[in-house]
Amino acid sequence: MRGLPAKYRLFWLSTLLIGLVTTAYLPTFHGGFILDDRPLIERNEYLRKPHSLTSYLGQEDGVIDKEGGAVHHTGYYRPLVTLTYRLDYLLWGMNAQGFRTTNLVLHVATCLLLFGLLVYLTGSPVPAFWVVLLFSLHPVNTEAVSWIASRNNILATLFMILSLWCYMLSWARRRFLFVIVSLGAFACALFSKEFGVMTLPIFFLYHRFLTQEKRNRVKECLSYLPFVLILLIYFFLRKSVIGAFVSPFGAQDLAVRIFFVPYLVFLNLKLVFLPHGLHYLYVQYPESPSYPPALICILLFISAGAFLWRIRARGPVVFSAIAFFLCLLPVLNIVPSASTTVTLLALRWLYLPMAFLCPGAAFLLKRGLQATRGHMIFALVTVASVYLGVYTFVLNQGLWREDHTFFEQEVKQFGNFFLAGDLAETYFRRGDYRQAERYFRIAVDKYPRRLDTLINYSAFLVETRRPAQALALLRRAAPLLKTRQERGRWHGNKGIALQRMGRRKEALVHFRKAVLYLPRQAKSWSNLGGALGELRLYKESEKVLMRGLLLDPDSIDLRMNLARTYIGMNESDRALAILKGIPHNVLKKAPALMKWKVRAERKKKSLPGFSPGDSRAAERGQKGNRK
Repeated sequence: MRGLPAKYRLFWLSTLLIGLVTTAYLPTFHGGFILDDRPLIERNEYLRKPHSLTSYLGQEDGVIDKEGGAVHHTGYYRPLVTLTYRLDYLLWGMNAQGFRTTNLVLHVATCLLLFGLLVYLTGSPVPAFWVVLLFSLHPVNTEAVSWIASRNNILATLFMILSLWCYMLSWARRRFLFVIVSLGAFACALFSKEFGVMTLPIFFLYHRFLTQEKRNRVKECLSYLPFVLILLIYFFLRKSVIGAFVSPFGAQDLAVRIFFVPYLVFLNLKLVFLPHGLHYLYVQYPESPSYPPALICILLFISAGAFLWRIRARGPVVFSAIAFFLCLLPVLNIVPSASTTVTLLALRWLYLPMAFLCPGAAFLLKRGLQATRGHMIFALVTVASVYLGVYTFVLNQGLWREDHTFFEQEVKQFGNFFLAGDLAETYFRRGDYRQAERYFRIAVDKYPRRLDTLINYSAFLVETRRPAQALALLRRAAPLLKTRQERGRWHGNKGIALQRMGRRKEALVHFRKAVLYLPRQAKSWSNLGGALGELRLYKESEKVLMRGLLLDPDSIDLRMNLARTYIGMNESDRALAILKGIPHNVLKKAPALMKWKVRAERKKKSLPGFSPGDSRAAERGQKGNRK
């Protein structure tokens, strides 16, 4: 390849890079929606309908329904990410493999752009190729690439690299077009993730460490002004949408958060340079400031700062070290966010900081190859690439594929009991009640104030005919309710528990509240319609159930409840028409309805001798709906 012209060498290296990255991520094409993919993408009705640009700019990430009351803010303002989900839906439909393909394409595009930037900075394609290959295959990045909801990290990195490169070209070539592209990319980075704010400090580092030319300080400051204007517009929109310039969340004492910054920095560096045992991390602060590793990390942090000061003449290395820290700064919990209230460490947060480690790594690799014959270095980077690529393939094949496998590995292999409730829920859906019970109890014991676990466990208790225990659990959950979604699920589960205990009028009150909180959820209307039918309020029941069918015409629960209502109204033809549309294997689970259908089909048009008692038997034959 050395004898090839430069442009052909770049082409073949880029092609090789694409091939190797795609191979490492082949298993991702067979994965499904996992974790936050479900509420943010799969069940997000906002993505299924066209909206104006203004609507996207006013959409808070994670908030789907803003109607009917105050919104519990997530603190995430990433309208460009939501727009890409909409484009994915238009291209692929609600197909997880399509969304995952888009993530991989964006990852490859980021790697190619980073490769181009490193070639521009070093003038040497071979060191740039090896460094970008290590970045592209690093297993830490699997969380950002294979978890669709982590796309914001890829988009922010892609646009920040593009903005930096065009900013550098605007100074080198004096063309206004590069300024325009840099501004546009900066805006896209901001609207992809809050990390985009760090683009301006990285511009400042570029002037200090990546260029030898003496800059006019006044001209440099003026070059920042258009970016500052975009930043002000972003913060104005952010404040108007989420109600805060920075974050609506509280956290531990500021002194504690600052004290543990070095500890978190070195935990992140360990993931980068010693990648093993990688999984979905759940990390909290040590119980005491006197924790020995935390004290050692403070000493190392001070020593690293002193070392960087001594080698400040080696610009790319110092640039990368400081840029890495700046890109980590938003997730070091100095300014708390929704994510850092759950965990202080996550693999996906390293995607952007690792990209800015690459210029220093390429500079060091180039110097190393110039100082030696390079055989040993090539051997080391080859072995490292193979290890990282295989590890990435394994993680994509096993961990980041589908919910149940993911939760099983996290809880059973890694001891991450924070996800025990989620594992229990997957067992519940599969009908393995013994395992579901076991892990629900572990989850409630380990994390007694985790609301979604309490609500899901209450649904399990209702399904296994323990409504009194479910009510006790819901009473524990009541003080933790915040969002409309949570309140709607809580009232729905409480209504079902009361219904199972024969307290139908009390259940009806809670079903009505569930509909108020979750008016777009067909299940809420089904529960309410069924409860009205049990109280023989058939006309109102029919009206409610028809409203639910407008939301979900294929809902089996709605159809079965509507059939019961028509039976109660002595409208046998309409009841029979509804029941004929329900699969036989599903209808067998409701023996009373099945028996009524058989009798109705025999008598065809009339039901002589059919009494209200038969109607009530049909109603009782259906097991209670589970929320």
